[in-house]
Amino acid sequence: MEEKNIEQQIIQVARQVFIEKGFAEASMTDIARCAGISRTVLNYYFRTKEKLFAAVFSDIIHDFIPRLKDIALSSGPMDDTVSAIVDIYFDIMHKEPRLPLFMVREINRDATHLFATLKELDTWKYLEILKQRIRQKMADGEIKRVPLPFIFYTFYGLMVVPFLTEPLVELFVGNKVDDKLLMPWHQHVIDSIHQLLAVDNEEYGPVRRSTKELECKQGMKVLSN
Repeated sequence: MEEKNIEQQIIQVARQVFIEKGFAEASMTDIARCAGISRTVLNYYFRTKEKLFAAVFSDIIHDFIPRLKDIALSSGPMDDTVSAIVDIYFDIMHKEPRLPLFMVREINRDATHLFATLKELDTWKYLEILKQRIRQKMADGEIKRVPLPFIFYTFYGLMVVPFLTEPLVELFVGNKVDDKLLMPWHQHVIDSIHQLLAVDNEEYGPVRRSTKELECKQGMKVLSN
């Protein structure tokens, strides 16, 4: 097997082990065993668990970095930026539904370690650019002055709730958490952030409604029937 294929195999196996057990409980020995290789071979490709952890994170978000870069460097209106960012994160979580639980566990276990890992990735500099864009648009009066933690709580809280509570929702409410449910929720997240940031004047607000938004609202009516 080619070296690149072995490296990718290790990353895919480590991804599942890290998500299932968390960084602290996952061991390099576990990962080597699950990958069907020796610990010596694993150490050849990744000398430390921290380097493997960073490689797993990079693999998860690799396909989305170009999209995030385009959004960060765009000069378009903030409502378009919000919609695009929510699209990206929903795509990530849709592909790996256990990722939100893993992230919450890691934040509570050692937020400093998770933060340091994220800062090593290209994604971080684009998130910093977005943060500065938000502050500038607040200063220019294009969006409401809102504490940045409020934006983070609204975005991250609404994004992860369907994935964190999936078993409870299916048992208690009786709804299966599938695309039929997630599509209108996806738009609900966008609407909520738009409302949070919308300024109360004729020049800048309210935010415009897209065809996609109207279609998703129709989907919510179907779910409520």
